[in-house]
Formats: sequence, structure tokens, C-alpha cells
Amino acid sequence: MFSIKIYFLSFKCVLNRFNRLGEIYLTGEFNLFDFSKAKKYFLKNIDLDSDDYASLYELGEIYLFGFGTEKNLELAEKYFSLAQASLLKIQNDPKRSDIWSPDVSERYLNRVNLTQVKDDKRLNHLALVKQSRLSVMPIDKKSWTIICNLGGIK
Repeated sequence: MFSIKIYFLSFKCVLNRFNRLGEIYLTGEFNLFDFSKAKKYFLKNIDLDSDDYASLYELGEIYLFGFGTEKNLELAEKYFSLAQASLLKIQNDPKRSDIWSPDVSERYLNRVNLTQVKDDKRLNHLALVKQSRLSVMPIDKKSWTIICNLGGIK
């Protein structure tokens, strides 16, 4: 836990610190997998900033896939809808335009799934396509551009 505290002290300007903690527990960064803690921190971040589209989106995924909880498609749809509405609200708010980026909105609303990657013949060379049970891999710039384009990011 000490290393996580140091990590956050180095990012004094980060507004969504609880979102970051949620991401750490959701993805297992620092070998810390705990879906219930991830959910707790995403909810806490929403309490502080109800327009935090990232936490809203991650909660949608937690309920969609049943990460640490029962699958609940109604709650997943609710959180995805709130995330989308939050993005639109932030985009149109001049006070928050400094944190708004079209690239960020695309990240949360147009994810590329593994089937899309496997179906694209230009990506057949990737370890992700060739090896099963792969969690981390290097990716070349050309392939990254293809995947971003599949997700709608130009």
C-alpha cells in the first residue's frame, strides 16, 4: 500500500484520484486485484464528481461482465447512459473544457474487442492473435493506428 500512496502524492493535480484507485483494483495493477474495492472507489469518485464519465463507464463494465458482483444488464445500461450523458455535458461546459478531449471520449465509448482484432487480417501478426491467454504484449505503431481506427479514433 505504501507504494500506491507515494504514487498518488506525485500526482497532486489529479482530480479523479478515486477513479485511479478503482482502475488499479479493476485491472490488477501492482498485483492488486479486488473488484469490490474497484467498485467502491468508482462509486466514491462519482459521489465527489457526478460527471466523472470514466468511473461511470467502468461501473457499467463491472455490471455488464459481473466483475465481483452479479451481472446486471439494467445497471450496466444505466451507468453507460450516464457516462455518455456526462461526456456530452462536459464537452459543452466551458469551465471544464480544459479536461475535455475528443480522444478521451472515444476511449470510453468505442472500445475495440478481441474479435474485431482477430477479424482484421492486417493484425494477424500480433501476439494477441497468435497466442492464447496473453495479457501484455508489445504493439507496433502501424498496428496501434489500425486498432485506434477500428475504435473510431482518427
